[in-house]
Amino acid sequence: MTAAKRLLELAVLALLLSALAGCASKIDRRQLMNELRSIKGPKGQVTRVVPIHADTRMEALARLGEARSEPRSSLSLDLGKQLKITRSRRMTFVVGGPYPDLADQIVQNALEYNKGAALPGLTLVYVSPDPPTDELKVAFKRKRARLFHKKLELD
Repeated sequence: MTAAKRLLELAVLALLLSALAGCASKIDRRQLMNELRSIKGPKGQVTRVVPIHADTRMEALARLGEARSEPRSSLSLDLGKQLKITRSRRMTFVVGGPYPDLADQIVQNALEYNKGAALPGLTLVYVSPDPPTDELKVAFKRKRARLFHKKLELD
């Protein structure tokens, strides 16, 4: 093998590795859980913490596609069932993760799971690098629930 060919192979390998590193989440599942647990609701209490995490951007895009095509995806359904309790009981949830589009879709699906019912006991702290979308804010108003945003700082 010539030196030029070997150098080219190493350059391609370096590019692939840097591309993969760029796709990795900037926060791992354990760090996200610790961050979410450290956040307090508006009255200083938190009842449930729900991380929405993917190890890579590609995994996040796959989960987002699943959540959009199947609103009752496992994470959406689990959160929706947990939110159901807030029909009659006050609870504060801290929900979020490093991928705003994924977190937004999962929360919207969970609210849709409770279609036709108000959730007056729900206070949700949405933790994300970006604020909640206007659609999510409107959905919370329709449910007579409270939504707060806490920015997730990624290094």
